[in-house]
Amino acid sequence: FPVTIALVKMVEFSKVVGMTTKEVGSMAAELIRFGGTEEEAVSKMKKIADTARASGLNAKSLVTEVGKNLKSMSGFGFKSGIDGLTKMAKQAQLLRTSI
Repeated sequence: FPVTIALVKMVEFSKVVGMTTKEVGSMAAELIRFGGTEEEAVSKMKKIADTARASGLNAKSLVTEVGKNLKSMSGFGFKSGIDGLTKMAKQAQLLRTSI
C-alpha cells in the first residue's frame, strides 16, 4: 500500500502545480534514481515548488526546469545535489534565462 499513497501524492502534486501525471512520474523516477523512495521524490518536488512560490516564480516552470536538468546533474556532479540544481534553476529564472 505505500506505493499507492505515493501515487496519490504524485497525482495531487500534478494537479496543484499544473503538470501532467506523466511529467510528475518521469521526474519522480529520475529523483528515485538518485536515491530515495517515491514519497521522498514527491517531497523534493514539493520543496522545489515551494521555493518557486517563495521567490515569486511559477512553480510548474521551476519544477519542469529542474526535471529537465536532472540527467545533466549527475554529469556535472553538483555537490549540493538537487538543492544546488534548484538554486541554479531559480537564479536562471529570476534572471529570465535558462540553465
